[in-house]
Amino acid sequence: MKWSPLIEDSDLRNSILQTIDIISESLYAISPDGIGLLVGAAGISFFWEYLYLHDSNIKYRYYSNGLINSSLDCITTTPMSYNLSGGISGVLWAYRHLMKTGAIKSDGDIIGNDVRKFLMESAKVDLIQNNYDYLHGGLSPLPFFLEDIENEQSKAFIQEMIVLLENIAERDFDKIAWFEGSYFIEKNIKRYNLGLSHGMPSIIILLSKALENNIDSITVENLMSGCINWILNKFDKKSTTSYFPTFYPSNPPYYSRVSWCYGDLGIVLSLFEASLVTNNISWREEAIKIAINVSQRKIKDSGIQDACLCHGTAGNAHIFNRLYNYTGKYEFKEAAIYWYMETIQFYRVNKHFKITRRDENGGNERLEDSFGLLEGIAGIGLSLIASISEIEPKWDRVLLLS
Repeated sequence: MKWSPLIEDSDLRNSILQTIDIISESLYAISPDGIGLLVGAAGISFFWEYLYLHDSNIKYRYYSNGLINSSLDCITTTPMSYNLSGGISGVLWAYRHLMKTGAIKSDGDIIGNDVRKFLMESAKVDLIQNNYDYLHGGLSPLPFFLEDIENEQSKAFIQEMIVLLENIAERDFDKIAWFEGSYFIEKNIKRYNLGLSHGMPSIIILLSKALENNIDSITVENLMSGCINWILNKFDKKSTTSYFPTFYPSNPPYYSRVSWCYGDLGIVLSLFEASLVTNNISWREEAIKIAINVSQRKIKDSGIQDACLCHGTAGNAHIFNRLYNYTGKYEFKEAAIYWYMETIQFYRVNKHFKITRRDENGGNERLEDSFGLLEGIAGIGLSLIASISEIEPKWDRVLLLS
């Protein structure tokens, strides 16, 4: 798609450029925390690549290449998880994505079918136990297989994962849902997760991408529409906070902040992306209507304390920027600009982009430096670059935003 720069105000644009410079200086000076996509070197490589694509300074591509090549080297020498967040699936997604941007040249398949088989066998163990978690569980390899779909084994594994999802699905007439396997094992209670990062909206978007590639179309569309019916059945139109709970069941109802990881925006994105591939007008209209309402929520009512992509101002800004580029609706443009201004204000007030951490029991808070894609300054920087650039931020596919 054609990507339009969002920021027209020269003062705000200059502030964003200055903030990108601050982030680039910080990232140049640090050693990444591991090699993973969402927290480590693989994800930080995207910041340098998209900065290069924006302003053509070749040194940025050099930095990007160094990070992704070191990550690939570690895969062959270091025992790693298979997952998307910090494991092999994420590094391989980054590698395939950077091949498509032109950052990496490859004459052949350096991944190998043994690696693909390891990812599939690992995912199968989790999916059979209903641990479908997008970032850490059974769905983790699916983004890589989709990015790698020209490989016959990757395509076959996508089909196998759809069969596994169908096998563990719960059906109630026209509704389909998946409970959280890990919670069930721990509590012996079936709980359903409505967050994009770990819950059912991620399944809807991944199924829509499979449908887009004409994989098991009838099964995929049935699973997708059934899950959408289940989620819309939990729509609380009278709520003055979020329209959907974070988890179901929850007593008292647990409503969520405005963010990528949990809350209404993730459900908006799942409805919208499903509508694009199926041409379902009602899903699209519902998504836009909910998103317009969410666009009116300000920071004081949002539950936001950080600036990161995962659950912060930069993430909200990028989501509304993406929705604006999809629809051209003025409400989304205004919301995106608002959240970008809040991102700049966050740094002006705090003189940092540290993230708020809490103890496991939800008690004491502390601030921590974070440099990666999902919760750190690399992700904030990528969001800021997308606000002023004509380059479509296709890196956000791994966050299920495109």
